[in-house]
Amino acid sequence: SSSIFYRFVSGQSFTYLQITDPADTYNNYRYPASHNVDWRLERGLNFGSTSASMYVLVSNVLNTKNLRSYGDVIFDADATRRFVEDGFVSPLDAGGYDLSWQNYFEPRRFQIGVRYGF
Repeated sequence: SSSIFYRFVSGQSFTYLQITDPADTYNNYRYPASHNVDWRLERGLNFGSTSASMYVLVSNVLNTKNLRSYGDVIFDADATRRFVEDGFVSPLDAGGYDLSWQNYFEPRRFQIGVRYGF
């Protein structure tokens, strides 16, 4: 058997106030929407009263780069402004350490499994 799962998520909203915005402005900006395709392929075999199956699960088949975070917003007060105004996604935190692993959701991943029933 084979199955394909497509997931679309509209971008999460967040608040970014500029000097000209009223103080009660909420959720006036959004992350980009994300989408993902997963694929599962399974082959089952029966041996009398026992059965076995093998499967391959490929997550993020298209290797889509979906944004999770645009930088270290806790220690970098300029991260939100740079993302909203320039589209810049900071790969470093305030101390200069690499945080690019948390900027995007995981890339394509392969999983292989076997199931045996008796």
